[in-house]
Amino acid sequence: MAPSRTQINLGIILSFKESARILEQSGQWDRFVSYYLTPYSRTFNRVFVFGWEKEVPRIDIPNVVFVPNKKGVNPYLYAFTMPFTHKKIFQQCQVLRLMQYTAIIPALIAKARHTIKIVATYGYPYAAFFRTKGKTSTAFLWKIVERIGMKKVDAFIVTYPTNKEFLKKRGIPSQLIHILPNGVDTDLFVPQQRKKGGAYEILFVGRLEKEKNPINFARALVTTKENIHVSIIGEGSYRDGMEAIFKSAPIPYTFFGAIPHEKLPSYYASADIFVLPSYAEGSPKALIEAFSCGCACVVGKYPGYQDIARDEENCLVCEHSPEDIAATLRRLIHDDTLRRRLSLAARKYALEHHNIRAIISKEIEMISNL
Repeated sequence: MAPSRTQINLGIILSFKESARILEQSGQWDRFVSYYLTPYSRTFNRVFVFGWEKEVPRIDIPNVVFVPNKKGVNPYLYAFTMPFTHKKIFQQCQVLRLMQYTAIIPALIAKARHTIKIVATYGYPYAAFFRTKGKTSTAFLWKIVERIGMKKVDAFIVTYPTNKEFLKKRGIPSQLIHILPNGVDTDLFVPQQRKKGGAYEILFVGRLEKEKNPINFARALVTTKENIHVSIIGEGSYRDGMEAIFKSAPIPYTFFGAIPHEKLPSYYASADIFVLPSYAEGSPKALIEAFSCGCACVVGKYPGYQDIARDEENCLVCEHSPEDIAATLRRLIHDDTLRRRLSLAARKYALEHHNIRAIISKEIEMISNL
């Protein structure tokens, strides 16, 4: 028998500037509908999804309503006007679920005007992230936003313990911080028999931007001097730079662009080694998906990597230089026993810690009990 719905109306505000279009382009929209909106709709009376663009995506769930930026207002201005533009909808909501803390401004305004509670994912220290990208002014502004808004949030969701400690240091009571790791469909992302012989398949999944360390990754592949082919899933401003490095070697490579989420498992399944060479990450979904598919993984030492990546246990951890990435790759390529051991351990870790259905159930229970 299906569980009865509560009388709670839930408002979901997508991360700042995010939209169904952007999620679709990155292959994440179907994942959002299947693993978040569908179970939310079974528990809550009505679910309103606030986006940041002028769009009306199709959602075939009767009690889920998408609330667009109807006039295409600039997102920085819309952050302040959203609660007024959609006043009647916000009045109906008892809880606002922020997919990232970056959507805090409209939530704070709505809370000041209505009886409403806020649940926000705090994915990573945003100010530090923007400093990594060289955006010092943005980092400074985010420090201010955090100081103003954090104490108004009724519950935080963090994906790993390091972030819980970060929030506690900023005065957030421990009981308001819930550790709910990023999840993966462990029935969809499953290990498969990998091919034998031929070139070793190296896989990267993610945005091709500075924080992902794509240039050093490309240089590392060139210096491995091994029989490899690299597959790259994702888009970004560093694609041309990577391609120039591959062509100079030359390294056999394929850029696939964005792939729909449900099609990703076959790419992980065909990879011998998955590489996440990032300088900065939150709780990386791509790494968890690779774990679930039993990939042998190489992970760069981003801040907080220890919460997921256990060196020599479920992956190999390396520094960010081309030389260290290349040396770690060579080690995995030449050690079949190590690759098999890490593959089994990664799959086991994903099953025990990152089953998305169990995680969403805990989240729904927490929201219902606010």
